[in-house]
Amino acid sequence: MPACLPGGTPASLNNPGDCCSQTVLVATHACDFVATCLAGGHPADLNNPGACCSQSALVNGGNPVCAAQTTSPYAVGSVFVDLNKDKQQSSGEEGGDYNQNGALTVYAVNASGHIAGRSYVEPDGFWRIESGLSANTSYTFVLSNLPSIANGIQSPPPLLPVGVAHTGENRSFDYASIGIADATIDGKVVGLTSPANTATPSSYMNFGASDRIFANGLE
Repeated sequence: MPACLPGGTPASLNNPGDCCSQTVLVATHACDFVATCLAGGHPADLNNPGACCSQSALVNGGNPVCAAQTTSPYAVGSVFVDLNKDKQQSSGEEGGDYNQNGALTVYAVNASGHIAGRSYVEPDGFWRIESGLSANTSYTFVLSNLPSIANGIQSPPPLLPVGVAHTGENRSFDYASIGIADATIDGKVVGLTSPANTATPSSYMNFGASDRIFANGLE
């Protein structure tokens, strides 16, 4: 092995001759290069290779095996400016500048048509509903500019700011993959919440929207 171990840093079999930047491993002497794990300060999970623990607590004597989670069921996704209108989020297609100060909200609507949970959409387009949902359950997710409608109320219509139009929705299994596009373009997408006590969502529910358009063209 290289001279990494005396300093408490393991060698990397993924990159022979190199040292891991920290002692967290994903396999015997293989470094954890999962960017989301490192950036969040969480270890990788040997029980689920390629995934990150959602908290830094470990079991099994401090080896990188995640402790039991108590995560509530949740739903996640994004809203993106779909410049080429292909219902997929491509490089450079981030949240629109019209989505500021809680301008957009995603609602989880149950089978009876009532709101079960909601989340403001962040300026970068990310959203996450963390309460009110049942595990591994199908909901219709609705993107709307009507804010703060309480749980139990009938679903709001999928409205957008003036000059902005829906371009299509999709469900993906991670942020990097191509999503399964809906046949309709209506600001609604059906998807599953996460299983109970897991850091890995079942799917991502994503909404495409146009850039803001006025009579004289793009803003």
